[in-house]
Amino acid sequence: MKDKEKLFRYRRSSRVNIYELDHYKDYFYGFMVPSTGYLRYYDVTAYQDGFVLLFPGKEAKKVSEFVPSDKLFFTLKRSRDWGKLQQIDTIGALNDAIAAGKTQEMILTQEALFEERIGALAEMIVKEEGKKFIMIAGPSSSGKTTFSHRLSIQLAAKGLKPHPFPLDDYYVDRDKCPRDENGELDFECLESLDVELFNHDMNELLAGKAVNLPIFNFKTGKREYKDKIMQLGKDDVLVIEGIHGLNDKLSYSLPVESKFKIYISALTQLNIDEHNYLPTTDGRMIRRIVRDARTRGTSAKETIAMWDSVRRGEEKNIFPFQEGADVISYFLTPATVCLAIPLYEQMELLKKNFKAIMIGILSGVLTSLVSVLAMSVFFGLNHKEYTTLLPKSITTAIGMGVSEELGGYVTLTVAIIIITGILGSILAEAACKVFHITEPIAKGVAIGTASHAIGTSKAMEMGETEGAISGLSIAVAGLLTVAGASIFACFL
Repeated sequence: MKDKEKLFRYRRSSRVNIYELDHYKDYFYGFMVPSTGYLRYYDVTAYQDGFVLLFPGKEAKKVSEFVPSDKLFFTLKRSRDWGKLQQIDTIGALNDAIAAGKTQEMILTQEALFEERIGALAEMIVKEEGKKFIMIAGPSSSGKTTFSHRLSIQLAAKGLKPHPFPLDDYYVDRDKCPRDENGELDFECLESLDVELFNHDMNELLAGKAVNLPIFNFKTGKREYKDKIMQLGKDDVLVIEGIHGLNDKLSYSLPVESKFKIYISALTQLNIDEHNYLPTTDGRMIRRIVRDARTRGTSAKETIAMWDSVRRGEEKNIFPFQEGADVISYFLTPATVCLAIPLYEQMELLKKNFKAIMIGILSGVLTSLVSVLAMSVFFGLNHKEYTTLLPKSITTAIGMGVSEELGGYVTLTVAIIIITGILGSILAEAACKVFHITEPIAKGVAIGTASHAIGTSKAMEMGETEGAISGLSIAVAGLLTVAGASIFACFL
């Protein structure tokens, strides 16, 4: 129970429930049945170098037949190996790393490993000549959009001209959207997309013709055209992301040799302990709540209400096609957990200085927006270039949405955000010394507001208070920038 011991070391409560079965003692996060006799419906099947435990669905009393998914298995195995490589495969191990001051090292290693993976994937695409459509699919909020833009940067570095765009723009108008068995709008089914229009446009592009691509307005529920003209040359490739990207019924008319399929899974090598994993579904739901509220005019209550429908759609329309992918890739996300732990530890300090912290973050956001405006006027940048720079100091996930909404170059925004974070991490400590900033809270606000997560890793290295306040500043600055950038976009 060494993995449990690491967890208990960081618990605030001194009382835990220990369970015993045939003299084997263990801990479980919740309540267990008093006897194994209660567990009537299950099966155990040998697979690879271990075994698979099979359970029935919520209502069924019959265990479904096991269908091996070799590609997913080896992806999970590789994810586990990455965790062992860093010696951070459980929450207890993560806590130990944070306590030892290894936060920045861990985040940078995660970024390096992931960037190496994307680079290798881009190299594979380049070597397979004739690939014009990079089809990226995965469950809701698994990171498809972020991945598509990071892959596009790597493809550009290898001489191609990538054009990322979402399948969501091919949604049918909301009044034509199919409904599920409960009478609710079914956004997860293939029929919610205009498949015929998609195939027509893609074939026109493949023939070298200029095409005016649609843009779906999620607030009005209507498809719009805003002169989004695209034409493919010799080195141009489309990086298409959406939940149906791997379904050949979507791209039925496109030549097989022109497509490269990638399945994205929101995996993490981080487990609670040796017997309990972190469900990726919960993390995806939180990501979707934020996205829907920010870009689609949907409240958290509405997103949660439709989540069961989303999950049914994934089981029907996404997971069955994952083995048809050329590559299964994944995001690694333990670094995100690092930001929440120190913030919780400093909660009393946060409450005491709440007003000053909020004023500091607001000042930082306004400074960033005003400086971008002044620089754009000075260098004579156009509106598109200007809006590309506006979200430079916030996280990639939020910045991409802001840039896209305002009409900027999204891929370039991603690169600028990464550069800003790296520069913030390098210069943060020196800047604090030059300007005689000694107060830990002030340091945290400045770093988190100016250089998001990468800068925060440096703040955590400087001190617990700096890291906690910097982590908070990331979230608040992101929200303020969403509102502020929309206003500032009108100034140029």
